Amino acid sequence: MEWRYLLVALAFTAGIAQVLAHVPDLAGDNLNIEDAKVIENPERSWAIYGSMEAGEIRYFTLDFSPDDRVEIEVLVSTDPSDESFNPVLILTGPGLPEEGEIPQDLEIPAGHGFLRLDGERPSGAKYEGFSPSSYYRVVDLSTRAPGSGTYHAAVYAPAAGGKYSLVVGYTEGFSLFEWVMIPISLIDIYMWGGQGLIQVLAPLTLTTLLGLFLYIRSRGRDPPPSPRDILVVTPGFMFVGSGLTIFYQMAFNLTRVPLTGEVSITVLFGALPILIGLGVIRSAYDISVTDAADRARAIILAVLALFLWAGLIIGPTLLVISAMLPARIRDLGSSR
Repeated sequence: MEWRYLLVALAFTAGIAQVLAHVPDLAGDNLNIEDAKVIENPERSWAIYGSMEAGEIRYFTLDFSPDDRVEIEVLVSTDPSDESFNPVLILTGPGLPEEGEIPQDLEIPAGHGFLRLDGERPSGAKYEGFSPSSYYRVVDLSTRAPGSGTYHAAVYAPAAGGKYSLVVGYTEGFSLFEWVMIPISLIDIYMWGGQGLIQVLAPLTLTTLLGLFLYIRSRGRDPPPSPRDILVVTPGFMFVGSGLTIFYQMAFNLTRVPLTGEVSITVLFGALPILIGLGVIRSAYDISVTDAADRARAIILAVLALFLWAGLIIGPTLLVISAMLPARIRDLGSSR
């Protein structure tokens, strides 16, 4: 494996994500203004996912200073079960006029005005190459805060309920923890799109189980695979499975939206975990269990996999453990 090419691809991928991607989060139980989802640093680009029933109002809290940019979008899932879902966005806050009709049970702090934007479903859905997913953008608000203080964004479902995402902010970027945790967030995003947990995890799980079966069968019993061999090869197959999951999600969402240039981003995000996984699987055959350089290489592969969201954090952890195991444990089995 040419390390310089892989590192360049990793840097390029991270750069794309920092420019194009929203930080994902979940809305939680935000059915009243006291339990509103607090969006800290609303200039940062957040995508907050949730679902709601007909007639419900979901609340979000944002703090602005006078003349701050206010960028808010409401997206809905392309899941066919959400076909009739067309939510409304109501922004309340100091200095806002009272524009539009509001539901009687909408909670508005004293002295705050409001701005209502009805959802308007476009003719076509959009493809998101970073996550990979698809959505309809039904509300797009771009304005300036007229006053200083706490504002509330309320998503209201006047008729049918469904799955929505509130997108706020205009500056992209991730903390280290947010970046590493994206694989877990992606599971929620895929389920938000209408898939079940089994469907989401199937490519990774089946790839790992089938790969282990073929690997153990290919090694035979003279000698059988050692614990170290299994510990190395398992994350390798998990990395490959992560890449295949991305390609599966791309194919799944392209049944709902037309082909777009953002597919190239998805292809890059899917190919790199597969390449790392194949390198790890190959190492299970030829890495010396006592060589310090080979241990270091395994740790480097684990770190690369972690930053490429491969293996659901579990895979990179197992690979580091395999590199740190004492030789007497790693050789157990192969010496028989």
